[in-house]
Amino acid sequence: MSCVEGIPKESNPWWLRGTAIVMGLMFLLSLGQVASSILVPMGMERLSSTEWEDIAGEYPDEGNEREQDEWREGEVFWNESIDYWESIVESGIFEISAVFSMVLILLSAASIPVLWNGDRELGLKLVSGWLVGFMSSQIVTTLMFYRVGFMPQYSEVGDSGMQIWFELTETFSLTLSLVWIVICNSCLAALLVVVAARSKVPDKDYDLESAFHSTDS
Repeated sequence: MSCVEGIPKESNPWWLRGTAIVMGLMFLLSLGQVASSILVPMGMERLSSTEWEDIAGEYPDEGNEREQDEWREGEVFWNESIDYWESIVESGIFEISAVFSMVLILLSAASIPVLWNGDRELGLKLVSGWLVGFMSSQIVTTLMFYRVGFMPQYSEVGDSGMQIWFELTETFSLTLSLVWIVICNSCLAALLVVVAARSKVPDKDYDLESAFHSTDS
């Protein structure tokens, strides 16, 4: 009796098809990113034209000192918040994000039919390109945000002690963001390696002869 087994000549097609489904979700997320990159600056432009008086009403000339102080503090807070968001818009973050998102849209859209139809080599190259673009967009936009500031620096917390705390918080936020980007994309890269390994078609078949197979005539 002989027992001969070979490695399957075809891999499970759902490794590539599953990746195609994931890239479809990434395609939709990139579309949403493009939309937000367009709509958010438009909304900020409209909001920046709003004066504090339109929100809190006219200055309380006949109010007490406390009411007048609160109105002035609110006006300063509002103006500094608007200045912060305007600086974000003017930094070009949204334009850069939109450009990266368009590249990711093209790569993900191209990879979906390729992966679904089983073209492993081209499909994995497109996904790898998407992953590099995705990680690059995260790093670039994070560094651009850091240059502007992850949060507004209000004048009411402008003393030296708060300034040191603010700078430490910004540095910590940057470090945490970059570490998270590396971890997240490393996990995605590891999954891509698994897909590449599982979807690979063996180059050779091995005809293994059983130890119980008799060679005697």
